[in-house]
Amino acid sequence: MNVRQSVRFGTVAMAMVLSGGAAAQERAVPVVRIAELEIDPARLEAYTAAVKEEMETSVRVEPGVLAIYAVAEKDRPTRIRFFEMYADEAAYRAHIASPHFKKYFTTTQDMITSRKLIDTVPVQLSAKKESQSAPAEAKRMKIRLTVGEKVLTATLRDNETARDFASLLPLTLTLKEYAATEKISDLPRKLTTKGAPPGTAASAGDISYYAPWGNLALFHRDFGHSSGLVTLGKLDGDVEVLKGPGPLEAKVELVK
Repeated sequence: MNVRQSVRFGTVAMAMVLSGGAAAQERAVPVVRIAELEIDPARLEAYTAAVKEEMETSVRVEPGVLAIYAVAEKDRPTRIRFFEMYADEAAYRAHIASPHFKKYFTTTQDMITSRKLIDTVPVQLSAKKESQSAPAEAKRMKIRLTVGEKVLTATLRDNETARDFASLLPLTLTLKEYAATEKISDLPRKLTTKGAPPGTAASAGDISYYAPWGNLALFHRDFGHSSGLVTLGKLDGDVEVLKGPGPLEAKVELVK
C-alpha cells in the first residue's frame, strides 16, 4: 500500500444486532465515536502498519466491534480520521481493554502529534446487506471434507472466489483453531475476490475466505461482520467435528 497517496483500512459492512425483550427493557444503543489524528510524517509508515494490524484484529475477533473505518485527507495523508461503531458501551470498554488495542496504544502514542476524540449520538445507521438470493441449482458445486473418520459435505456458492477455490481441489489442509470461533488454514495461493462484497458476517457452518490473510476459514460459531471476509459456501451438516481444540487434518475434494 502506498501510504503517501492515502491511508484507507478495514472497510467493514456495518451490522447491528440489537437485543429485544420485554417492552420495558431498553434496546442496546450502538456507541459511535469519531477521532481526528495527526501523525508525525516521519513515523507515518510505522503508524500505518500498527493501526492496520489493530483494526483487522479488532473486527475479526471482537463481535462487539461492528465497524472501524480510517481515511486520510488526500492532500495531507498525515491527517487521519476514524469512524468506529460498537454494539454498546460494554463492547467499547471491552475493546479498549483488549490486548491488541493496548499494544496499538503503547506502540503508537509517540507517533501521534495531536488527537481529537468526538462522542456522537446515532441518528441513522444504514448499511447494504450482502444479497441472500440462492444461486441457481445447476451452478452449485458440492465438496467433501474428510476429517479423520468423519466425512462432511458442503455446498459452494456461485461466485468467483468459490470457483477459484474449487479449482485448487483436491487439497489436504491442516485446520488450526482461531479465536475459539473457526478453524483456519493457509491455501497454496491467494484467491480472486472479483465481484465480492467488501465484507460480510459468518454463521456456524460457513466456509469462508479471509482475503487480507489469504486463508480458508471454517466457522463453528457465529461471527459478526468482518472486512475482507468472503463466503465460499456452507457445510451441509453439523459442525461438531470442527470444535476440537487441536489442529485437524482435512482432505477437501470436489464431489463428482
